[in-house]
Amino acid sequence: MNLEKLRSMREDAGYSQEVIAKKLNITKSTYSRKENGKLPISLDEARVLKTVLSLSKAQIMDIFFNQNVSLK
Repeated sequence: MNLEKLRSMREDAGYSQEVIAKKLNITKSTYSRKENGKLPISLDEARVLKTVLSLSKAQIMDIFFNQNVSLK
């Protein structure tokens, strides 16, 4: 998951973590932990994020299905 990209897209759209948390019906603290990778983002939450942030399919794929995997 590319959470830095998610954060950037949220900020570019002009939304605070608090606003996004309200859209997801969770606390700002919980959303912050999700955006920082400490809690998972559910499929339903991803759908809400797609709608709220007006993300394209390609952007969703870039955020949630990042192919940058180490082969070590």
